[in-house]
Amino acid sequence: MLFGDSGEFAIEAYHEPMGPTYSGFGRMALHIASVTIGDIHEEHCGLADAADRLRTKVKLIGSLWNPIFSNHSDEEIFSLIDRELYIDHGQSDKDIAVGQHQYGKFDFLTNAGEQFDNFKTFLYADPNGSIHILYQLRNGTIGSATCDAETFETTVQAFVKWFDFQCN
Repeated sequence: MLFGDSGEFAIEAYHEPMGPTYSGFGRMALHIASVTIGDIHEEHCGLADAADRLRTKVKLIGSLWNPIFSNHSDEEIFSLIDRELYIDHGQSDKDIAVGQHQYGKFDFLTNAGEQFDNFKTFLYADPNGSIHILYQLRNGTIGSATCDAETFETTVQAFVKWFDFQCN
């Protein structure tokens, strides 16, 4: 299934249940403009964590901005969040989990299932109503892609509704 428009923002997902106990498994990737985040060929991945993170991001859109991001490029913002959450994490804030860190709300699908192994992703919403997805691909390439917040929300809600139906 493809939710959204791969030219702007889309979620591609396929349900591969492994019996009634393991219904939330399948394959998944995000398509943002010409970039694919996730490995759609990785079979039987847990999709629940990614679905929950997407569901949460939609609810948080209005708070996914930090004024410190002003006048910085997406690459600089990626470096700031990455340094705070993963590189320097454990030195000054060693007892704070990523989700509880002040920059934790910007973490997107990093470690959200096997399909996102070796991808690092962050997300923020700028004051103009655009969603910025910052990423590091498996080959180390760092980049960003932008989509309209309404497109992001509509696409995520369609995917989450489908996922919830598949699992019930």
